[in-house]
Amino acid sequence: MTAPTEVDIGTLIVSTEGIVGGSPRIAGSRISVKHIAECYNDGLTVDEMVERFPTIDALGAHAAITYYLANKSAVDQEIADENRFVEEFKRKYPNGHGPGVTPVE
Repeated sequence: MTAPTEVDIGTLIVSTEGIVGGSPRIAGSRISVKHIAECYNDGLTVDEMVERFPTIDALGAHAAITYYLANKSAVDQEIADENRFVEEFKRKYPNGHGPGVTPVE
C-alpha cells in the first residue's frame, strides 16, 4: 500500500513578479486571490468557481478562500483600491481610451 501524498499548503498560493501584478494567485494559474474573494463574496460555491475558471481545481479554490479569510482586511482593501481606480478611469475617460490612445475608426 502506498502512503498518501501530502501537499504542502504553502505551495498552493504564490506571488510572482510580473504575473497578475505580483498579487497572490492560485499556483499554476493566473487566477488571483482577489478574483476568488469576489466570487466568494458574491456567494459562488467552490464548484461554481472551478467551472468559471477551468485552470483551477477545488483544492486551489479552497486555498484561495482560506488565504482570503486569513488576510481579509488587506485583500478587501486591494479590491476597494482597484475598484476606485477603475471608477476614476471610467469617469476621466468615458470613451474607454486612456491618455495618448487614438481610437481606431
